[in-house]
Amino acid sequence: MEKAQNLLAEWKEAQEHHAPCVQEKRPQQWSAPSQGRIKINVDAGWSGPHSTGLGFVARDHRGIIMLAGICLEAQRLDPLIAEAMALRWSLHTALEVGLDSVIFELDSLSVVKATRTNSSLWTIQNLMQDCIYLASLFTSISFNHVSRNANVPAHTLASLACSYNTKLWWDVPPPEIEHALFVDAALSD
Repeated sequence: MEKAQNLLAEWKEAQEHHAPCVQEKRPQQWSAPSQGRIKINVDAGWSGPHSTGLGFVARDHRGIIMLAGICLEAQRLDPLIAEAMALRWSLHTALEVGLDSVIFELDSLSVVKATRTNSSLWTIQNLMQDCIYLASLFTSISFNHVSRNANVPAHTLASLACSYNTKLWWDVPPPEIEHALFVDAALSD
């Protein structure tokens, strides 16, 4: 019975997040962070028929890629869980490589909101507690909700995970996202 009540509460909260009367202004295209900060776009998506891909792209104030990553989860995850896992993995990776002044951007409003409040979305509660703890280890950190158009390279990487499994790219992006990075740079000028 408790599980059913939790699912109902989560469904109601998700409906509130998607209600037509909620108008949140969100960027429609990627924009560069201020100098000294790194912007990390994060996404998740299904990668093949039985797996989920997690992807992120970290860029500096000039739009130059510093790091990109793909992680393959060998099961098809619920989209909300996948987005929260992508955030946790990108937070962990950013800390491991020494990025400490960061802006994380996601196209999942529920996950972004869960970084700011104690989430009642029980399916991601533990993941978000991990994310909030990891976030506390950064010198400067923020989380923003963006449209899918502002998150294309990360989305593309997530969908490619079954081709690469788990991989990190330093300084040079994978060829599959070069065009999306070029478009982002052109639009942010």
